[in-house]
Amino acid sequence: MWRRVAARREEALALLRQLRCATAGVLARRLAISHMQAYYILNLLEKEEKIVRYRTGRTHVWCASPAEETSEVYAIISPCLKYADRALEKLINGARGMIVVIAPGDIIKEIERLLRIRCSAPLGRPHLMATARAWLETHLDGAIIERKKKVTKQVQYIVDVRKAREKLAVADHAAQA
Repeated sequence: MWRRVAARREEALALLRQLRCATAGVLARRLAISHMQAYYILNLLEKEEKIVRYRTGRTHVWCASPAEETSEVYAIISPCLKYADRALEKLINGARGMIVVIAPGDIIKEIERLLRIRCSAPLGRPHLMATARAWLETHLDGAIIERKKKVTKQVQYIVDVRKAREKLAVADHAAQA
């Protein structure tokens, strides 16, 4: 049994190096094993410090090496989130006051407006919203003043526009360098 696990572990590591980043579901399909087996192997590799895990919403993404940008990790879950930086910048720059209320759905709608397509995720719209929420929390870390949870389980963030613009400027400057 351990020989089989060791062989699958090496196959999974080789596949991760080829793909750079993947979810357990992707590895399970590619290696023709169950999702649980893939998850077990990925956890073993993570404990051996051969791969890195990123948690985005309710999804875990494993990468063979640390991701250079978190947007790369989010783009694996939904290609639309590759454009989340542009959507956030548009929402922040369009703010009239010193604070703005942003919900994960606002980011998704703005991306859909920019790309003129409907965004999707492998596990559906709620999964996409959870991922967008995680993306917002990581990218607006110091700029979020308050986090409001509505009765409908939707989350809204009250964001300090000045701090958000500073974070966007720093991120943009780092990307250009």
